[in-house]
Amino acid sequence: MFITVRFADDKSELFNPNCRNCLLLSNIKERCDCEDDDFIDLSDESGSLKNLQSHPLDYGTKYLNEREIFILVKGEKTDGGSMTFVPLLEEWKLIRHFWSG
Repeated sequence: MFITVRFADDKSELFNPNCRNCLLLSNIKERCDCEDDDFIDLSDESGSLKNLQSHPLDYGTKYLNEREIFILVKGEKTDGGSMTFVPLLEEWKLIRHFWSG
């Protein structure tokens, strides 16, 4: 079982989601060149956030389907204290679709 995570300038990596979400996200951070303090998560290609950070001890297979493609997103706090997620994929055409989806 694997998932594909897209990020940066149209790069992608395969990951095995059959582990706890905290470990999966840690491995994604490491392999996708994120900073240690980045708050990351995954979104499907229609822009639906998977909220893996909210369920760190659950297994990724509970939220992610086999062979599905995901976009790496980074959480950024707004002035109001809420969290906004920004895709970490440089492909602007996809990002426009992402935001309108």
